[in-house]
Amino acid sequence: MLENLVTRRFAMRNLTIAIDNAPSHSAIEQNIGNEIQDLMIIRMAPYSATLSPIEYYWSTMKQSCKRRLTQRNQELVTRAPPGVTKVQHRLQIMETVIDQSIAITQIR
Repeated sequence: MLENLVTRRFAMRNLTIAIDNAPSHSAIEQNIGNEIQDLMIIRMAPYSATLSPIEYYWSTMKQSCKRRLTQRNQELVTRAPPGVTKVQHRLQIMETVIDQSIAITQIR
């Protein structure tokens, strides 16, 4: 079954599949390894946030947003101004908090 799907999309020679360590990928060799000749499965190393520079940015961004939302908590729970829905009011606050947090993280 899988072989039919793969043959329609890829040449069946020297097929390489790169997979992460998700639980659903744990038995991939047993499930398709025998169906496809010359299959090479490359398992990626476990994910490490400390080796990914973008994680530092997101961590700083989330910290800034949480701090700013805490400071504006009362404003979030108060009634929206006339002519503005509660959702619009909260979205405006969130957009402001995000914009301020982006500005701060770009300076660093």
